[in-house]
Amino acid sequence: MGLKNFDLFKSLSEEEFKKFDKMLIKKSYQKNEMLFDEGKKCNYLWLVLEGEVKIFKAFPSGKSAILGVFGKGNIVAEVPVIDNKPYPASCQAVTDCIVGKIKSEAALELMTSNPQVSLKIISGFAKRLRNFTDELGTMATLSVNRRLSRFLLKLSEKIGVEEERGTGIQLSLTRKDIAECIGSSFEVVVRCLGKLQKEGILEIDNKKVIILNSQRLQELVEE
Repeated sequence: MGLKNFDLFKSLSEEEFKKFDKMLIKKSYQKNEMLFDEGKKCNYLWLVLEGEVKIFKAFPSGKSAILGVFGKGNIVAEVPVIDNKPYPASCQAVTDCIVGKIKSEAALELMTSNPQVSLKIISGFAKRLRNFTDELGTMATLSVNRRLSRFLLKLSEKIGVEEERGTGIQLSLTRKDIAECIGSSFEVVVRCLGKLQKEGILEIDNKKVIILNSQRLQELVEE
């Protein structure tokens, strides 16, 4: 996967594209390896070429919250590139992955010199802000069981594969990761998953979840 697979670069002229393609630094990371740490100076714009990474915020209490999981074709760290401030959160590989890096100065030049690129960046910010606001509202009003059901339905829409018995989801996230995504604890998420499995709504086989009854899962969200 290269720059041509990213919407951000599709509006560039051939000359501009070649310029930035030459600047792209590709690097492989192993699962759980850190890409960058919160508070460190931002030197690059990061592009996910293969695999998945997570952005998370750590707190003094020792707890952390996952702000997003990003797969192939996603861009991360636009904010510190634009405001020239340290990374506001940390980034870690969820799976073995390959990322591309473009130096911050070059990335900022790309954003400021090309209106179409700037619009795509703004559109991406707006989408994430809407999702973040939606998630905050969900955490404040829904029970853990409803939050988990909603999370699984969203995952099924994004990466689910239709199978004979239902919708299969190959999880790259751990139970702890899922708990951080929905604002709960590991123990509570494990109990809720066990309950959903006992009720025949889903089946869990190691890292794979099969949603056997998506209609019932939706009903749990709406209860």
